[in-house]
Amino acid sequence: MGHFRRLERRPTDLVARLEIGATRTRVRLADLGLGGAAVHCDLRPALGAGVTLAIDAPSLWEPLSLRGEVAWTSPTRVGVRFVDVGDDTAGAVLDLLAPDDFE
Repeated sequence: MGHFRRLERRPTDLVARLEIGATRTRVRLADLGLGGAAVHCDLRPALGAGVTLAIDAPSLWEPLSLRGEVAWTSPTRVGVRFVDVGDDTAGAVLDLLAPDDFE
């Protein structure tokens, strides 16, 4: 049986900053959804480690900061499961996932 994801994710190419404790690194998102994200990253944090993902969103003045935990790792990616996503933050994530009408 394949992996079950409760909330859909969409491919994206946004840039973000991943913070794990005192370590901060620039990453590129592979996908994003209300429940989490996958980021291209060379770090291998421990499963369950608390993280903050600050996404540089073209539609926002300040980076969108999302708290989460490491759900999985691979040689080139880290999966982040978001925690405590409020209505305002969820709305900002949905705006990022909306199709661009100007393409």
